[in-house]
Amino acid sequence: MIENNFYLKSGYKQINFDKQEFRDYATGSTIFPNNVAPINTYGDQYMQKTYKPHSNNSIIYVLGLTSFSFGLHTCALFVDDVVNAIGAATFRFNGDYVSGEYINISLTEKTFYFRAGLTSAGTLYFNRFLNQNVISAIIIKEFIKL
Repeated sequence: MIENNFYLKSGYKQINFDKQEFRDYATGSTIFPNNVAPINTYGDQYMQKTYKPHSNNSIIYVLGLTSFSFGLHTCALFVDDVVNAIGAATFRFNGDYVSGEYINISLTEKTFYFRAGLTSAGTLYFNRFLNQNVISAIIIKEFIKL
């Protein structure tokens, strides 16, 4: 993946990989405004993953892989109770992903949240594509500088 090449070519070493899959189908109707800075009250929360860092001086790369019904929607990643997103993107079609980086300075456990919502009124269908259930995931990779 692109982020691996960037970090590995920039003198970083990957020290951990963690992944959690989410198979449940869900719906949400909370609006996630487009073209504004994403905050942790926008949209609905669909995934969360707790992670304990292996280094107190690392970069934690978080990737949310999802599948939603069609419709203009925004997805974002958040960490703990921080209001602002560490990564966000707006999509029109299914097969979304959003990534973010968190600069870690402690060995304290962190919780990463994935939130999403349509940019206008309606219902967003999580883990659903062409009337079939699909799988989503949060992937975490931790890097240290060599």
